[in-house]
Order: sequence, then structure tokens, then C-alpha cells
Amino acid sequence: MCCAFLILCDIIVTMKKTAFVLSLCLLCFALTAAAVFYPADKVVADEIKIYPDDTSQYAAYGNAIAYTTNKNELVLSTENGSYTLSNAYAGKSRSIAMNGDYVFLISVVQGESAETVSFTAYPYSLDPVSVAQGTPALRLFDNVTSEEIAGNKFLVNEDTSGNFTMGGYDLVHISGDIIYCMSRSDELYPDGERTDDCLFWGDLSTKQWNKTYVTMKNFATSTDFVIVDDTVYFNTDGKLYSSDMNPRNPVNLQQSGLKINSLAYANGIIYALSDDGIYAINTAGYAYKKLTGDTFDGKIRILQGDGVTYLLAQDVANKSIKQYVCEGTFDNATLTYYNVFDGVIYKNPESYDLLKVGKVSAGTDAYYSPKNLKIEFSLDAGDYVLALAKQDGFYYVRNDEGKTAYIRENELSLLDASESTAIGKYAQALHDGTDVYKYPYVSDDVVSTVNIDVMLIVVDNVAQDGDNHVWGWYKVCIVGDDGTLTYGYMQAEYVSKYTNFKLPSFSTDATVSAGSLGGIINVYLLPDEESEILGTLTDGDKITLAQEKLDGDSEWTKIVYKDMVGYVKTANLISKGITPLQITLIVVFAVVIVATAIVIFLVVKKRNAQKFDY
Repeated sequence: MCCAFLILCDIIVTMKKTAFVLSLCLLCFALTAAAVFYPADKVVADEIKIYPDDTSQYAAYGNAIAYTTNKNELVLSTENGSYTLSNAYAGKSRSIAMNGDYVFLISVVQGESAETVSFTAYPYSLDPVSVAQGTPALRLFDNVTSEEIAGNKFLVNEDTSGNFTMGGYDLVHISGDIIYCMSRSDELYPDGERTDDCLFWGDLSTKQWNKTYVTMKNFATSTDFVIVDDTVYFNTDGKLYSSDMNPRNPVNLQQSGLKINSLAYANGIIYALSDDGIYAINTAGYAYKKLTGDTFDGKIRILQGDGVTYLLAQDVANKSIKQYVCEGTFDNATLTYYNVFDGVIYKNPESYDLLKVGKVSAGTDAYYSPKNLKIEFSLDAGDYVLALAKQDGFYYVRNDEGKTAYIRENELSLLDASESTAIGKYAQALHDGTDVYKYPYVSDDVVSTVNIDVMLIVVDNVAQDGDNHVWGWYKVCIVGDDGTLTYGYMQAEYVSKYTNFKLPSFSTDATVSAGSLGGIINVYLLPDEESEILGTLTDGDKITLAQEKLDGDSEWTKIVYKDMVGYVKTANLISKGITPLQITLIVVFAVVIVATAIVIFLVVKKRNAQKFDY
């Protein structure tokens, strides 16, 4: 393909009856493209990102997209990055096409009396090694030149047996090694025929332009065309026509009431964009089949990569291109939404606020993002994944291999965790230096590292499916000496039931002070009133502290409760002696006794006085 440019390099001005001043001009400055990589984003590492505007023309080939901008830039976007060639052309872009080696662009500069139309080739490379070694990924052909003459007539002299004239270029299309251009001209062919509306083509592999001249009525106002087995299909004024390479009168294939705005072709099907959606057209019988009601105001094109055929549809108003997967033959043809190119980087959730294990109800696929349905991995019915967050109708999940992707909400059933675990409420690490993670999977997010003598409060087992603990992790809590709580996750295989418990050597006692007669206080699993209640104590109960002493400045006190460790409010404890309530009761009881004694004394005294009166 390296010699394909020769069809464009020696453009010589020739007119049979009128002499014109030759003017050889370089179409564009010999620029070396500066490779512009968009910033790396942890969210989208391998997604093709494009930033079209309302003037953009675009083409696709393999896994690359080329498009123009209103800043006269030509941009090549791939999964490895985007490359921009500044000042790539003058005026406005009119049509663009590409193959595996070149991007071909028709651009036009509007003069006072006529247009100046240019046809330029841009070689490109997708080889990351070459790019890394300094070879521009997108560049102008070293010797691409164009000779412009009155009326924008161009003469191509690649065939030694004769020359022929092409008019102003309007549309360009590539099929294999053949490049097709639509030309509009009032000039005469060498045989005396008026060119009017013609299609000409060149063979990029042999460097030869085909010398057959094709004139087709109704082609002058065509806005798109495709080539299928030596037949050209084009649309004019919303109507679809077909013609082989010789007839002067194309066949009208229009379906009544349908306006065709753009065409694409792949795998035996012509795809037609109309005002009310996208249709498939059978080239054998010219039957129409509506594939989607999505509407677009741009053009449709075909992109092929990894054995998959995609249809791209341009939404000029929203500056985006929607991507569909094309499947099936005409009878069972489908278009399935796959992605949208809009320059917006889809960001994964920044925080994981769900952290629930989900069970796949039926076989399904996990996708790159809700807007890019590239399959990251597949799941069978009954598989488990960890749902990290919910976003845009999808769960953002992580599988047991550490891969993350998106699954539709209705395809995943979330499981509850169980507070009743096989190791009880207290656990310990099996080895010193065991990591406690922020999330229930191994990562760099470590919240603490514990030794075997640290008592861990087991919060739950992350996920329970029937009688089965299905995720293999425990959510635990570590209580600091100052009462701070650190929550995290530990792998089940690295923890066991807590066996190091024993009464502190100091064995300090305290007394419960409930504050009311018959009052009770709660014993909590953690120093948190929202945590599980282990049991209750009543006023005056004697308890043993699981800490050195009772600290009146601390809100919580750790105590021994039924061979477990629990927490009570410090305000409900006194270090020794009787409780204030008990003191109050004693005082009241004493007062009652004294009062009773006085009453008895007075009654007896009165009776004795009455006796002496007799």
C-alpha cells in the first residue's frame, strides 16, 4: 500500500481546447503530527474516545475512527489513544474515508466565484512500537500535491495509455483496494459525452485509475453511496437508486414513504438511515426491514474489529456517534446497542457504598460500562459476584478473579449477611501481621494489621446463601484503647474463634448504677448504641472490668459479661461501695423507721396520759 500515493502525486493540468495557467500547490503544510494522548483514567483504559463537533465528518476502519473538527484538525482515535494533526486541511471537510493505511479527505474552500476542492491522503500507523520510537501516528503524505484549475477540474495521469478528467470531488468511498469518488462537472469526456454526474475509481494496489467513465442521472445531488459487487447504490433527494457501472438510467429502489439519508454496507446487507430509523435492505430482492427506531441527523458507517461488525450512526446535534452490533443475515438481522462515542469519559463509582454479594439468576454478561457494552467476562447461573455500587441501572461488580464490570440490576439477586457465624462473635488472627482490608477482597486498601492477641469483633459473614457462607470473608471490628472503632474485612481462612480470653490480672470490680428502682442498662457488643445488645444488667449488679480501671472521662467501659467482652456506658458504673440509688433507699428506709418510731412513741404517751386521768 506504500505506493498508493502515486495516484495523487503527479496531478497535471490538461484541457483539450483551452489553455490554463498551471499552478502547482501543496494542499497542506508538511506537518508532523503531534501525538496527543488524552489523560489516562482509571475508569476507561481502553475505550475509544472521540470528541466530534457539528461540522465533523468521520470514517471508520478496523478498530480506528478518523474524524475532522471545526478547527481544521484531523483526529485518529484508537483504543490506545487519540492523535491529532493540526492544520490538516483548508476550508471545510466534505467527505472522508479510510482503509488500513490511509485517511482520504475531500475538503473545500469557498472562493468569490467558485469552490476550490482538494483531495488529500494522510498515511497513518497504529503500531505502538513505531509511535513509541517517534514515528507520527498520523501525518501528511510527504509529496501529496494537487493542481487546481478553473472549475475545479483535475487531471490524473497514472495510466500511460491516456488521461481523463475528473470534476470537483464531493464524496469518497473505499472498498478493499478500490477508492471511489463522485465527481460533478460540466466538462466533456474524450468520447464527447457530457460528464454531468460521474463516479470514477482507482486501484490503490496497482496505482491505476479505472478509465471507464460512468455517467448517472440523479447522481448530482446524492449525499451518500456504497459499492456492492460492481453496483453503486446512492441516495438522491431521499430516494434510493442502484446502477451498475454502465447504464445512464439508475433504477429507483425507493420504498414508498421512506426517505433515505445515508447508506452503509456489510455482509450482504445495505443499511439505510431514514427519518424514522435504520433499515436493512436485501441486495438480492431489495426488501426492507426496520431494525431500530433510533433517528440520527448524520451519516452511518461500518466499523469492523475482532470479528464483529459494528454500525456507527452520527448524531450531529448531540456531537456523538452511537455504535451498534450488526448480527445475522437479512432475514434475522439485528442491531444491538453497544456504545456511544461522545467524548464523555464514563467514570466508575468513586466510593463503594453497597458491598453486598450478588447471585446471578441466569447466565449473563458483565460489561465494560453502562454506555459501552463490551463484554468483560461472562457468568453462569448461580455464580457469585461482589456488588460494589449501583449506577445507571447497573451493579458495578467484582468477580472472584478480581475483574470489575457492570451487570444489569435485574440479572443479580443481592444476598444478606448473617450475624451468626461459624466462629462466633469474637475472633483472632491465625498469624501475627495479618491484614484487615477496607473491602472484602485483597487489595492495597489495608485499614489495619493485627496480631493473634488482638480480639476481633465479628460483625457478619458478608453473605449467606441458605446454609452456606458463600464469600469466604468476615466483616470485623477492632476496638481501640481509646474506644475508636475500626471496621474492615478479613479472609475466613486467616481467622479463628477467639481463644485468648482470660480475666485481666488486675480483676477490678465495679458496680452497676441504673439510676432508678428496677432499672436496667444494656451491655453492647461494641462501644456503640447501634451495635448488638448482648444482655442487660440491673442496679447494684457487680461486674468485672476488662480494662485496668474505671475511667470517668471515657464514655464507654469494657467489661466481662458471661465469658464475653461487652461495653456499657461509664455513667452507669461506680468503682465500689453502694450505688446512689441504694443510698437513697437506705436513707428513705431510715427515715421511715424513725418516723414510725416517733409515731409509736406519741401514741403510747397519749394512752398513758389518759390512764392517769382516771
